[in-house]
Amino acid sequence: GQVLISGIAGEEGEPLRLMPSEGRVLAEVEEEIKIEISKKYLKKTAKSVTNGEKYLIFFKKPIKFFSNSRNYGTTCDKIDIIDNLYTNNGKKLPISIKTVKYIEYEYVECERTNEQMKSLAEQKLFSYINEELDCTEILTRSTKHELCENGYIITCNITCIKDIAEIREIEITP
Repeated sequence: GQVLISGIAGEEGEPLRLMPSEGRVLAEVEEEIKIEISKKYLKKTAKSVTNGEKYLIFFKKPIKFFSNSRNYGTTCDKIDIIDNLYTNNGKKLPISIKTVKYIEYEYVECERTNEQMKSLAEQKLFSYINEELDCTEILTRSTKHELCENGYIITCNITCIKDIAEIREIEITP
């Protein structure tokens, strides 16, 4: 909570000057990261694919020439496919065909193998350390792997150098 770097300068008896300031405060910190991967998971699986609409796009203006009147529910993904037309020498024409497909899906319960759980946990740990931890240098790292009945747990303790500075605005009243 202390102000270590400020943009207020001036000697006693002189008027204060405000200047932009910037800095880093590096500290040795300890972090515990716990990654849990469950054995069972829901996998999104396609049930059916249906053509919904077809458009002729002429000079960026779509003209619908086919439409399926089916009512698509909330368990459908909409995929737009645009096929551009070209001349024999490879120049793109201002005409394309857009096909809208609807893929109906369902969630199926699946189980991961022990190797799949371990691999996924290690990937998530690696991703977290590289993207979220925001350390300038890792000093020590210890990792504990645990295979449970319902999944896989990695607990990683890291000691690292981290910038702990916070930027705060200071309100100055005359």
